[in-house]
Amino acid sequence: MRSRFDTHTNTRRDSTWSSFGGHYYILPAVELKQLPSPSSSPKMELAVNIYWNDGDEKTFTKSVTAVLNTLQQCTAEVQPHLPNPIPTIVTKEKGEFSVWRDSVLEALNAINTPPKRKNQIKIDKIVLARKETLTFSSPVKALNILLKLRYSGHKGYFLFLSPEKTSDVDSETSFIACTPERLFKTDGKIVETEALAGTRPRSSDPAIDKKLEEDLIASTKDYLENEITKISIIEELQSLLQDKVLTKIRKPTPPHVRKFSHVQHICHEIEATVKEGTSVPKLAQELISKLHPTPAVCGEPRTKAAEEIRSREEFDRGLYAGPFGYISANSSEITVAIRSALVQTDPSSSSSTVTLYAGAGIVNGSTPLGEWDETGIKMQGLEAAFNTPYNATSYPNVNIAWAEGVVEELKRCGVSDFIVCPGSRSSPLTVAVAWAASKKQINAISVVDERSAGFVALGIGKATKRPVVVITSSGTAVANLHPAVVEASVDAIPLILLTADRPYENRDTGANQAIDQVKIFNNYVRWFRDILPPSIDTNLGAGLSDLSHAYNVAISNSGPVHVNVQFRENLSPDGGEIRNSGGRQEKMDGDLFMSNNKTPNKLSKWPLTGEPFVKFSPRISTPPPPTLAEINALIKNSKKGVIAVGNLRKLSPNDDVVYRIIHLAETLNWPIIASIQAGGVLRKSPNTIKYAESVLKNLPTTPLPPTPDLILQFGSPIISPQLSDLIKTSDNHVLVQPLYPGERLDPFSSITHMIDSDVSNFLASLKPESAGSELNFLINVGEKLQKEMDSIVLPSAASSSQKLTEPQVFFAIKDLVGDLFLSNSMPIRDADSFLYNTKDLNEVGANRGASGIDGIISSAVGFSSGLASTTTNTNICAKPTTLIVGDVATLHDLSAIRLLKLKSMVTIIVNNDGGGIFNFLPIAKHGDDVEFEKFFGTPTNDIDFKSVTEGLGVSYASVNSYSSLKSEYQKAMESGGGVVIEAKVLGVGQGERGANVDISQEINAEAKKIVSLEFTKRNEAEGLIFKSWGTPTGSKTVVLLHGFMGGVGDWDAVTSKLQTLTNQNYFLLAVSLPGHGAGGKQGVEWSVENMAKEIAIVLEAENVDVEAIVGYSMGGRVALALKKLLRQEDSHQTKIRVALLGADTGKTNADDPGKTKTKKKSIESEDVERWLEKWYSNEIWGGLKQRNMDVYESLLLNKSRRVKRAGAKNLQRVMNEAAVVDNSDEFEETEDLFICGELDSKYKAIGGDNAVILLDIGHAVLVEDAPNVAKALADWLRPPRPPHPQGEVKKFPVQIKDLTVRTRRKLKTKTREHFAKADIEERIVWEIEVQGKNGKRGVGEVSPLRKLHLENVDEVEEEVKRLASQVKQLDVFAEDLLDLRSDALEETIKELVGREGGEVLASVRAGLEQALLMLASESLGKRGVAIDVAENSGSAGLLNMVNVNSLYQTGESSTQTQTADVVKIKLGGKGGLLGGEVKDLLSSKHNTRKMMRGDANRQWGEIEADHWAEEVQTVKEKIEYVEEPANTLSGMKRWSEKSGIKYALDETVAELVAETGGSWDQVEKRLESLKLGGLENCAAVVLKPSLLGFATSYKIASFVHQNWPGIEVVFTSCFEGSVGLAHLTWLASVAGSDGVAHGLGTHGRYEEVEGDSFTDEVERCGGSRMSVAGATSYLQKHNTY
Repeated sequence: MRSRFDTHTNTRRDSTWSSFGGHYYILPAVELKQLPSPSSSPKMELAVNIYWNDGDEKTFTKSVTAVLNTLQQCTAEVQPHLPNPIPTIVTKEKGEFSVWRDSVLEALNAINTPPKRKNQIKIDKIVLARKETLTFSSPVKALNILLKLRYSGHKGYFLFLSPEKTSDVDSETSFIACTPERLFKTDGKIVETEALAGTRPRSSDPAIDKKLEEDLIASTKDYLENEITKISIIEELQSLLQDKVLTKIRKPTPPHVRKFSHVQHICHEIEATVKEGTSVPKLAQELISKLHPTPAVCGEPRTKAAEEIRSREEFDRGLYAGPFGYISANSSEITVAIRSALVQTDPSSSSSTVTLYAGAGIVNGSTPLGEWDETGIKMQGLEAAFNTPYNATSYPNVNIAWAEGVVEELKRCGVSDFIVCPGSRSSPLTVAVAWAASKKQINAISVVDERSAGFVALGIGKATKRPVVVITSSGTAVANLHPAVVEASVDAIPLILLTADRPYENRDTGANQAIDQVKIFNNYVRWFRDILPPSIDTNLGAGLSDLSHAYNVAISNSGPVHVNVQFRENLSPDGGEIRNSGGRQEKMDGDLFMSNNKTPNKLSKWPLTGEPFVKFSPRISTPPPPTLAEINALIKNSKKGVIAVGNLRKLSPNDDVVYRIIHLAETLNWPIIASIQAGGVLRKSPNTIKYAESVLKNLPTTPLPPTPDLILQFGSPIISPQLSDLIKTSDNHVLVQPLYPGERLDPFSSITHMIDSDVSNFLASLKPESAGSELNFLINVGEKLQKEMDSIVLPSAASSSQKLTEPQVFFAIKDLVGDLFLSNSMPIRDADSFLYNTKDLNEVGANRGASGIDGIISSAVGFSSGLASTTTNTNICAKPTTLIVGDVATLHDLSAIRLLKLKSMVTIIVNNDGGGIFNFLPIAKHGDDVEFEKFFGTPTNDIDFKSVTEGLGVSYASVNSYSSLKSEYQKAMESGGGVVIEAKVLGVGQGERGANVDISQEINAEAKKIVSLEFTKRNEAEGLIFKSWGTPTGSKTVVLLHGFMGGVGDWDAVTSKLQTLTNQNYFLLAVSLPGHGAGGKQGVEWSVENMAKEIAIVLEAENVDVEAIVGYSMGGRVALALKKLLRQEDSHQTKIRVALLGADTGKTNADDPGKTKTKKKSIESEDVERWLEKWYSNEIWGGLKQRNMDVYESLLLNKSRRVKRAGAKNLQRVMNEAAVVDNSDEFEETEDLFICGELDSKYKAIGGDNAVILLDIGHAVLVEDAPNVAKALADWLRPPRPPHPQGEVKKFPVQIKDLTVRTRRKLKTKTREHFAKADIEERIVWEIEVQGKNGKRGVGEVSPLRKLHLENVDEVEEEVKRLASQVKQLDVFAEDLLDLRSDALEETIKELVGREGGEVLASVRAGLEQALLMLASESLGKRGVAIDVAENSGSAGLLNMVNVNSLYQTGESSTQTQTADVVKIKLGGKGGLLGGEVKDLLSSKHNTRKMMRGDANRQWGEIEADHWAEEVQTVKEKIEYVEEPANTLSGMKRWSEKSGIKYALDETVAELVAETGGSWDQVEKRLESLKLGGLENCAAVVLKPSLLGFATSYKIASFVHQNWPGIEVVFTSCFEGSVGLAHLTWLASVAGSDGVAHGLGTHGRYEEVEGDSFTDEVERCGGSRMSVAGATSYLQKHNTY
């Protein structure tokens, strides 16, 4: 939608705005949006809207045609985008300052005039606007203005509106804006808006820019202007709060400065919560009416301010500052159309006018001149898109006129970056650049050192893919560019070298600073031009043509060009007397200068057109169809294909070539070997071989090394010598790379097909088919290495005293690094070898053309600057670019360190004391014979990098260990850069530089063991693919077998959960079925029995102890055969168990040959996709397509790739030969497991009554319900429980003698500020002791918690004293007390206290239970658990260790919080974390946790709960559950279904126990009723034994284990002291769900007696687990004093 600024009937309305109307809604023809995608390939959604008059075919055809035309424009060839030319300005009308002055003074008078009546409203602010009109002699295309702004790096919302012309005589009118201001944004749950007011200009000088920012923040006038806006917005939102449209308004963010290209503003963000069920379109209308116009564009109060504007502004604002945006059913975003312009073109004269608009807020403190200047600054944003007309008569001399002309031509061609080196002879060019930069038309950087300047330009060119101009003076200044020119030439980076020279009469005369600059760069430039000194007789047209040609040669031939310009005096912008000429005068005749040309008519039009003097058409680089057909055929016939990626020559910064390569790999199902230059996105692809250098270096040579038959290489060169060796072995080598003329990229003479094409267009034209690659197993080898590489490279990295190694540098940065620049020599080699598994690594730059080590810092500075200029998103807070550079390379570019303080960069100097790379070369072994240290090693230990760095004004830090580097790097990244870190690696200062060689060899030796083992397994298994989780040593193995058309990756979702549930006690090994890829012996029938035999070979090679085999579908048949085979081969394997997931035992379902024949015909004759659609329409899938289209489409895509990879013929063989065999004797119903989906009628019948039925799903159990499959498997895998004793059991009597109160003490938290809000800062606890006549004792803790226990401290005090004074002596049996299934414990307590059990205070009852259980345990002589494991309790039996979650309080950062795998976070009520805070915590670089669980405490409203869930959607996979997110069970289920986040029961269970008085019969009935009501998406039941009682908690846990499959039991503390926590550890070890973290992580929160804290026991276990033995030991020790 869009609307005028002022729709009031009394507002001025000009005819210029008539075609736009008042306000209306627009139906977009085409909508394209990016969807969140977990994969590395982005997903987009395209929607088209077609409208027509009912029954009118013509309107339908017209609408369809319009949409198709739009789509056609969106699918053009991929080409680097350059903005179309814009004519230059002919005239500029700014308006009269006197009129503006009078309006501002009148506005100030209105503001300062006090109200005359009580009900009269005072005016606080009036926003006055003015306009500026630009005229052009030729048509201006409005869209081109926006394109140019975007191309030059402007940020904001780009708006464009052009009403359809009703006749040919109408003016073509368009409205455009590049606005920074958002009126509001809403998703129906949250409203986001902002106060954006208060202005300062920007400066290209960082110091001045910072000063302007500080001045803005400190300005009283600007603060007032913004504060008025903020308060008004909040008041309007509060009115919606009263209208019940909003439910909550959050506190605005603190004021901060938002920066744009020309201006910077003060900003406050404001957020409000929307009432549930509110219609978004209606909400948007309400918000527009309330918020528009804001005081930022109108004033305050709005009504009075608008009246003032109507009376004082002599023009119609029209759409300027009006609302402009979209409203949909589910979301809306509306901007404020400031920084805008009206573009009009007269069809009769083809002339155009562009009217710019800007406003300024008038408040107390405003001045007319200050606000005039402010509006002028704001207009500059749009005005920067236009060039002022070139007027030769306005320049003082011919040099300046000529320089201005060629710089203007370069701008028109598309140059936006100029690097200027100071010098006298180049002054005319420098002046022209300075003038353009002052108008914000270009980016200009001054670099003192020409050698450095060349590399800065090179770096910018690498990032932007555009030519960069370098301007130097004459003499050696030009020669200093040579190293950068060589690198740019070889690496195909476009540069324009614009060098000044002495005039020809000074050459070869001995004149000062005159060297031979003609073709000084020889063949390293693509083109050279020597231009005579400008004069009145100079052909300016020739100069313009020369520079236009230079630009296009640099683009089309991908490299540097050299334009050498001779200049005479005057060099500065002075007229009159010529310097050093003896009084001779220069008369500048602009008209003559412009007319003395061969093409005067063409030149006369040039100043006004805005177009380049010469227009070039870009070369479309796409290979011809025959070439594409040949490559497609090679791919189709390949069996062992590999994709290799080197240095990609992208067309533009937005080139999506990386994603196209990933898509190709996914389509072909081929592995990728990606050089580090390819960037972080590609190296994270699932198809990429991780640690490829180590994999390839250690490929076995016998029996035969794996060699590719086809390598598709994109980009060159590559880094890895191992990949180079692999390329040499390939039968076919295809290289796709755009080449400059004469370029050859075939160092090994291995290329069979050289495709001179940009990669994006090549891939867009390629239509490949593939059956997969037999080398895909290398991906698995790489994944195995990735799991182990941390432990290999960082064996003792946690130790601060451990010296840093060079590979560790890349492990230290991998979690934080964004964009990266790498020095040559060791850094780029180490990065290529070790920099994997990164989180945010994106662009990677390096000088790999000539691969020198000079100019590295300068190149990185340019690279960082170029990347920043190509980012247009206002919301992107880019990380600093990281530079890794060696110490010797730093010395080569020392002067460039001063540039680091100007750019957001973090530089790490890897100091290995000289030329460390030479220690890897053969020359090193000759040592003193060749004076190795002096001439090769070149030590740098005499260089003080600290002094150099700080002397040049850059912050410095020094590190020498992995931990210190990681810490300093994190600080530097968080501070925004501008920091140099010197990383002193092993051997520095010790004369042992060669230690890095030893480290490298040690790493490779360890990697070789892993790679060799993986190949041994593969060779033994004839190429079967397998994947593992966990460690085989000391663990029992569970073998996982996939189904028909499956793969080992099918188990990923199950195994991740299963590992957690089983506490990683099992080694999980997934093996591919023969016939499903590269594996399987040829010529052997693929029967179930033969499949089992091949898999048995893998197991033998792994040397594993198989405990269980899990088989899905066809894998289940093989599982039964494998069990039979293993038992026959090894008598010790008699206890192997089998779990069948929707599989046939063969007892009731014999194979049907007729059916098989039908399938054979179908799978071999039909299109794969069509066959799969029929396959998944079978009834066993339970109507999958209708129920879950996402899963259905995912399966189709996945299986289509699998079929292509394995081959239809192979899979048909499997289907024919792997017939169902009757192995039902191998399935034992009492020991084995059967799982199937409720909608899978076939296998549900086979499973029978004992099957685990997964609700609402069909046969695809691994895809549709992996969590519950994992839970069922975990329950089944638990060790068999000991049988309950039968018959008469001898019982041990305990005579309770006495009960005493041992201590009453006060516990205080160690960090009070985090707990004061939770009322747990200080509390009273009692320790009570029960004594037996046998001398044994038991201790328990009474610890009431305010707001949880109903009793207060005084009531507890009275109760424990009464117990101590009148305890009864009783005779009980220890065994009865320890059997928590019975009521013995409860009855004993009743007798002890002389009351009914329900009347005992809850905290006191819990303390008594603890003491009695311990007394019974001690009486029986048990030195372990205090509770007997009851039959059918559902527990895993006694656990040695109990996992715990840690507790995170707002603002806290404890060691405990960081070490635990699961953290619990308070969400609801006072001090609860908001969704955004949780998101930041979970996505933080510090977060190494696997899961988080939250506690909402029933303190959320529905809207608040929904908003929280919405904010954490991107990290919800890390959220285990939220406790009680709603007040009712139905509300929790609704919230969970909507959010996709599971919930847990806590208060619900506590209320249930309280309401039934603790009667177990009643509690059990209520629990059963909860189940009847449905517990969908319930993850856990959270029990507080200190509140519920130990016996009741145990019984509830047993009930849940037996009756609520898939729901975990979690025990949680109530901030007990050490005694209570030790008892809870006992209980959790026998009654909690194993593998889950229990809520016992409150240890260490209180200040307890030194040496008497259970925390000491916990810390011995690493802080994230509690030892049951430790708990016992602690209690026994505590019981003795």
